Amino acid sequence: MSDVAKKADAAIRPVAQVGMGQVGNAGHPLHPATVHYPIGLLSIAFTLDALQLAPALTSGLTWLKIMPPAAVVNTISHYTGAAGLLAALPAVATGVMELYGMWTGQTKQKGDVKTTVSDAVEKKDVAGEKLRTTLTHATLNDIVLGIAGYNWWVRRKSSDLILPTTNALLSALAIPLFLYSAYLGGSLVYKYGVGVQRQGVAREIGEKEQKQG
Repeated sequence: MSDVAKKADAAIRPVAQVGMGQVGNAGHPLHPATVHYPIGLLSIAFTLDALQLAPALTSGLTWLKIMPPAAVVNTISHYTGAAGLLAALPAVATGVMELYGMWTGQTKQKGDVKTTVSDAVEKKDVAGEKLRTTLTHATLNDIVLGIAGYNWWVRRKSSDLILPTTNALLSALAIPLFLYSAYLGGSLVYKYGVGVQRQGVAREIGEKEQKQG
């Protein structure tokens, strides 16, 4: 690592540790606690928008009093999407910090960036698989947030908050992407143990088990 990189890491590291929920040997990962609101809010917004593609179903749901009239749905979807975008800010920030910690940790362990990238692309080891899964998770989330932001921008220009059919199609596309990204997020915790046994008593237990193993 060059001197410039070392100085940059020394400056960023305290911020990254706070974003990762590390306060000395206390605390716990913050990112999992920040994702629930954006997932819930944006999923509702995308689903309501996608229903525009099935007018017969929408009309039936309205007739059954399960859904409000279209004008109300447009309003709910617009503001739910806006709230989801705002709620995503801390999720993105803490996610970036987790990625930074993982990236720098692997680069330090493997000696250089090239090896880190190569191992992630080719899934050469568990660390490479973990990094590749993280990058895929982050990329999918960026696409989903881009769609949500675009929908908000287009809809705000309409006095009736009507969303064009093209945007409804994008919302329908965003739903499976969002679900798969959430699945990958769960894999990072439950399959790869990201953030697990990193702090407090859990860390001490993990270190003890490593020494015994």
